[in-house]
Amino acid sequence: MMYCMVKYRLFGTSGVRGEINLFLTPELAVKLSMAFSRFLGGSGDIAIGFDSRLPSRALIEACISGAMFSGLNVFYLGLIPTPVLLHVVKEFKLDGAIMVSASHTPPRYCGLIFFKGDTGELSPMESKIIEDLVFSEFSTSNVFGSLHSLGDVSDIYVESILRNFNFGSFNDLNLKIVCDIGNSPYALYFNKLFEYLGIDFISINCHPDGFFPGRGANVDVNSLSYVSNIVKGGLANFGFGVDG
Repeated sequence: MMYCMVKYRLFGTSGVRGEINLFLTPELAVKLSMAFSRFLGGSGDIAIGFDSRLPSRALIEACISGAMFSGLNVFYLGLIPTPVLLHVVKEFKLDGAIMVSASHTPPRYCGLIFFKGDTGELSPMESKIIEDLVFSEFSTSNVFGSLHSLGDVSDIYVESILRNFNFGSFNDLNLKIVCDIGNSPYALYFNKLFEYLGIDFISINCHPDGFFPGRGANVDVNSLSYVSNIVKGGLANFGFGVDG
């Protein structure tokens, strides 16, 4: 089967981002995933995950279809933070990954970020190769990839943190931490880590929600004012926030 599109610029500073259905469509997601497969040689194993944005759930189905249709075996991770997705790539020695996320941008935006087997993003030159493939005619693979699920990988990620960092007498400090999860997928991971370490913590906006009703997707001085006031009020020793 052959594909061809009218050429325009796709990649920005971090993957492909844009307003859903005005720029980034399921059709484009399929073609980008197929081009990524071609970039990887038409075979291999990749991880695919998504953030809490509502359009991400539709785009990930498109990415899975494009990748499998082009010969890649897909390890589906579901709702997951980007660093955890990349840890899975490293832990299981996969050939790459696609993360469906638009990070700190407003809810009407969505994005696709492509990673190589070393967990690095595509270079500008490599992104150009993907773009050229999307806009050119190319044949799909005759081999259809397979779909796998790794289930809950939170324990794998938290155990790796505990194994690679020396927390020493951290518990003896009797710290209380406040964290603004920003309606992102991070809640489960922070909760497990802090509970294992015996740290007293307060979680804010800890339920995934693609509309980011708590404070918006971006992290800045204004969006973290509530966390800041908790620390200044003496209810916690320090606080932090993550983007959407």
